[in-house]
Amino acid sequence: MQKKIYFLLLFFGLLQGTFTTILAQSQLVVELKTDEFPYDTYWQIEQSGKVIKEKPRGFQRNTLFRDTVNLADSVCYSFTIFDYKGNGLCCEDGDGYYALYLNGQLVKEGGDFQFMEYTYLNCANGNGCAAPLPAQLGQTTFENANERWYEFSPDTTGRYLISTCNNTGNCPTKIWCYNRCHPNLTGRDRPGTLFYAENSCGNHAEISATLFKDSTYLIRIGSEPWDCISNKITWSLSFEGIASGCTDPLACNYDPSAAEDDGSCIYNGDPNCPDGPDLAIDEQRFKTSLRRSVLNNADACLLQEGCIKGYGQRTIIRFDTWIDNIGNTDYFVGRPPNDVFSSDPIWEFDICHNHWHYEGYASYHLYDENGNSTPVGFKNGFCVMDVGCNPGSSPSYNCQFQGISTNCFDLYDSYLDCQWIDITDVAPGAYTLVTQVNTLRNPDALGRNELGYGNNWAQVCIEIFEDQGSGYKGFIVKEDCERYVDCLGELQGNAQPDCAGNCNGIRIQGDLDLNADRNSQDVLLMIYGALEDT
Repeated sequence: MQKKIYFLLLFFGLLQGTFTTILAQSQLVVELKTDEFPYDTYWQIEQSGKVIKEKPRGFQRNTLFRDTVNLADSVCYSFTIFDYKGNGLCCEDGDGYYALYLNGQLVKEGGDFQFMEYTYLNCANGNGCAAPLPAQLGQTTFENANERWYEFSPDTTGRYLISTCNNTGNCPTKIWCYNRCHPNLTGRDRPGTLFYAENSCGNHAEISATLFKDSTYLIRIGSEPWDCISNKITWSLSFEGIASGCTDPLACNYDPSAAEDDGSCIYNGDPNCPDGPDLAIDEQRFKTSLRRSVLNNADACLLQEGCIKGYGQRTIIRFDTWIDNIGNTDYFVGRPPNDVFSSDPIWEFDICHNHWHYEGYASYHLYDENGNSTPVGFKNGFCVMDVGCNPGSSPSYNCQFQGISTNCFDLYDSYLDCQWIDITDVAPGAYTLVTQVNTLRNPDALGRNELGYGNNWAQVCIEIFEDQGSGYKGFIVKEDCERYVDCLGELQGNAQPDCAGNCNGIRIQGDLDLNADRNSQDVLLMIYGALEDT
């Protein structure tokens, strides 16, 4: 009898310990005092890219709110607070602030930020980029997890191989590599990465890239799909050697990935110098990739970046943009600035995706039957990189060193954010949809002009329609349409009528004093005109 009681006590003790482990939770208290414009502010908590708790906009002004959220122990979460106006909670429009208390301990407080600020909570043991595990040269195996984060700082600049090709687990694998930590870096694809790989060796991945001494890299290894059950994932990190080549940026065969000069530099005037790059958009892929989609937008970043024209349900047309370099030299863009606050006309830091965009690389246009560009036109600053190469070539460029190698291509699939135009507010009718690369026909960062620009353009003619009864809006592709000619008569030209109807004129919307600029004087004229009913 005593033995039975003993084993029962032991069983219930073990059972209680199991429940304690399962139910163990941390308590997060979110304290928020709003400013004069509380509708601009909201916050959310994410785990593995999924929103588990959010506080929508609509707070009362100058009011203190407290919310309590239970978080599982040993699970990595990110807390992000947003301000649509871009001036935080203080100090321009009041004295608002926010504070986070985890199990009674203050972990973060603030209010002086712009569009967003984020904080990691409970992150440990490689569960997120806030608490990565140290990466070592050699082979590493982790079990009972869909992904792990690692941190690596090379002591030697050179080529490194990151690979899951020897993985024996049940699931396909992917590799992501970043140069900073950010809560948005939870997607299953390449936005925000320095390097990204999938399907390099069967259904596993491999990256060979130049990594720089004293730089810190965040390496994310994971299964695909994310919820795939696998006993273990094995990956390796190895040093392949110091990359050598021409290291002089003035040379026509400059190699941006080289860390050691091999004496191979040649210069303009040398008959062995290649002529130049030549970017070409795959028009057939562009045409065949078009598809209608509906997006329920609640993302301020999509408005800020110009990808979408409003909140709520939006009708969009998605498409692929495939860009080949068919020239005989690389299209070289270069390395983005190190400081996120740098001012550079060709680079813009995207706070939403947390990386640099190369401005003017690609643009999308929707022209009506009179050649006028509709407001859905969008300039997309991509990370310019080698996504893949044709046989005989290997990729050299990535988000760390941007460009497109000869005989390689850059690809932006239709499922990626902003690979669309928003037709929600576009009137039914006939249109020409255009995607264009190197829109301003600028030379690359080494001063090399493209061999030609006729192939920088791809177009498709579409008919946008709307069912009056249901409100359904869609499109059909029109075959054998004429090539687009701008108002100056130039085939595939960029000239546009200004707001007064003058072709390539200088009049712009809102320029009331006619000085070809929008400034405070125009605002005053508008106010006076409104007050005087003119």
